Formats: sequence, structure tokens, C-alpha cells
Amino acid sequence: MSNEAKENCSKLAKEFNFFVNLVLDIRTRMTLFEAFEKYMIDKKVDPDFPKNNDFALMIEIGYSTKQLIELRKVFDNHDESYSFGFLIRHTTDATRAKHKKLFKKWKSNLGNIANKIFAHSEKDFDKKYIKRSEIDDFIKEVVELFEDITNTLMEKYSNISSSYLTAKDNDYLNEVSADVDDFFKTLQYS
Repeated sequence: MSNEAKENCSKLAKEFNFFVNLVLDIRTRMTLFEAFEKYMIDKKVDPDFPKNNDFALMIEIGYSTKQLIELRKVFDNHDESYSFGFLIRHTTDATRAKHKKLFKKWKSNLGNIANKIFAHSEKDFDKKYIKRSEIDDFIKEVVELFEDITNTLMEKYSNISSSYLTAKDNDYLNEVSADVDDFFKTLQYS
């Protein structure tokens, strides 16, 4: 293997590991928020969560904003950032087509919202109107795409391995979800 090929494999492994951690963070945050929302509704703390509670609404806006920040990293394409596109180049035509479709979806909607929030501080833009369900649905598509990327890269390259959690009901995310109950129990008894 030439030095250039070794460098390319090394870069691929670094890029892949960055996105393994990023996607896992996004999934973890989503799992925590879903558990938080479920707790609030199931315990009858607020059946209209988060609509009628300013504190809950603030938490939801913070969640949505952070998810948009992280998703933006998936679709950034300038030279100084990690490149999801670099990973995509090493996959199949079907995976590249799926990425292209998601990229268009990002650019036409969620990317614009991210820009309004972070870059432009648009005067009349109200963060209350970020549709969390739309962000979560998009995240599910990104996770599915990343699972395709993971499987393809692990088949093609021996230096790519992953402990990436792809199972929807894996132990780690179940533990994260249980942390929400523990958190509220701690608050309740303090």
C-alpha cells in the first residue's frame, strides 16, 4: 500500500470516528429528550408538554437548537471541517443517492432554520416555531444513512471498525432513558 493510500485510509478512519461520536451524541440527546417528554406526560406533570410551560418550552428550544448545530456538522462542506461527504465517496451509489436527497432536504428547510438562528439572528424569527418532530424525523433519516455508511465502510476497509450502536433498543440508550427517571427521583427526594 502506498503512502498516499495509507494516508487516505487513516483520514477515512478519523473522519468516520468523528461522525460515530457525533451521531451517537445526537441519538443520545434525542433519547433523553423523548424520555423527559414521556415522563412529563405520563406523570401528569403537564399533559400539554411543552406547550403550556415556559421552562419546558425553553428546554425544548435548547434541545432543537443543539440538534440543529450538530446536524449542521453533517452537512458542512468546507475544507476545514470533518467531511461527511468524504465518507460518502467511499460508499455505494444507493447510499450516495440517499445522502444527496437528505442534503437537499437540509438545504431547503432545516439548514435555513439553522442559519436564521445562528448566523443571521433574523429579526422576526421565533424559535418557538421550530418543529421538533421535523428535526427528530430528519435525525432518524440521518441515523439510517449513517448505518448504511457504517456497514459499507466496515465491509470495504479493514481499518474501519465500530462499536457504533445501531440497534434501536440497545442497552446504552435504554440506560440513558432510565437516567431521566433517576434524575426526577433525585429532585423529588431532595
